[in-house]
Amino acid sequence: MQLSRGATGFWASTEEPLPLADVPRLRGLCFEAARLAHAAVGSWHEAGQCSFHTVDVLGAGTSHWLLFHAHLPLVAFCAVAPPSGQPVDGFTEPPSWAGVFEAGGVGVLGPRTLDLPISAVDLGGLSTAERGQVGHWQPQTLGDLLFNWWD
Repeated sequence: MQLSRGATGFWASTEEPLPLADVPRLRGLCFEAARLAHAAVGSWHEAGQCSFHTVDVLGAGTSHWLLFHAHLPLVAFCAVAPPSGQPVDGFTEPPSWAGVFEAGGVGVLGPRTLDLPISAVDLGGLSTAERGQVGHWQPQTLGDLLFNWWD
């Protein structure tokens, strides 16, 4: 897999700022997905010191945490909310209603992709500053790199 600039969510002050995800559009997709799943959209947490936004989608006896990358059109799923400052663990398979995001132009990532070792990922598209952060933080998997709490 090849990554492009913005994957780490980190940029140097000497670089052009990273683009931001279209949050209103992502929220709209969440509501459409929840409607299809006969579920409700819970709390939305904006990316602060992390590289992703989170939202919970609650259905009859089920709960999915959605992680939206703050700069790239990507979404991943977890069974529980990621603990603040900790590596995201427990990526789950996308639910059946995840096709709403694909149709909306958002890449849907599953554990098979997110658990790829960094050695299997092409980092050539990252900026110099991002590659420096990868060297510093040493993420073990693609999921660690994409969904991080780096400062």
